[in-house]
Amino acid sequence: MRENFTYGSMRGRWRRSDGPLERDTRPKGEKRFGLTRPTGSPRQCPTLQRENVVSYLPKSEQASWRRRLQRAYDRPTYTEAKEALTKLHRELEDRNQSAAASLAEGLEETLTLHKLGVYELLGASFKTTNCLESTNALVEERCAKVDAWKTSNQRHRWLATALLDIEPRLRRVKGHRHLPKLEAALRRALNIKDQPRRMEEAA
Repeated sequence: MRENFTYGSMRGRWRRSDGPLERDTRPKGEKRFGLTRPTGSPRQCPTLQRENVVSYLPKSEQASWRRRLQRAYDRPTYTEAKEALTKLHRELEDRNQSAAASLAEGLEETLTLHKLGVYELLGASFKTTNCLESTNALVEERCAKVDAWKTSNQRHRWLATALLDIEPRLRRVKGHRHLPKLEAALRRALNIKDQPRRMEEAA
């Protein structure tokens, strides 16, 4: 039985961890190419976080809380957004413990764009995972029936070829002219020096 990614008729839905078989909740592109994420790194964005929180509340209150949470996330700086969300969290603790816990879980990760100082510039596209999920789905369309992978290098070539084929069909993200600012912010946050790039340009 092939164990590269999945098992039998449940292909694409289950994977083996260190022990028992567990449900595979990774996006399709991650399943197909065996990609993994760092342990403890939640796949979360402000939009999903907001919807998770309001799902614990009565339907009559969901619309108002959805607006309040979105206004908090739309604050331009990390300090302002964190302060507004912390205030809402305290209020939720008295109203609904499950909703409060949902808001607290992964909160810092949902403020990543604020921390990098690019939320106002790129938040319209990057505050959701839509662009990533769309790309993963298009990759899956092109590679879904390929099972006989021989090496990881082969998978990488297929992935690169699929992405090159998809590229002309992709729309530019809103604020795409500010992507260099995102790159610079990530380099600062991760303490990545610019020396390799300068060497490539010189070559």
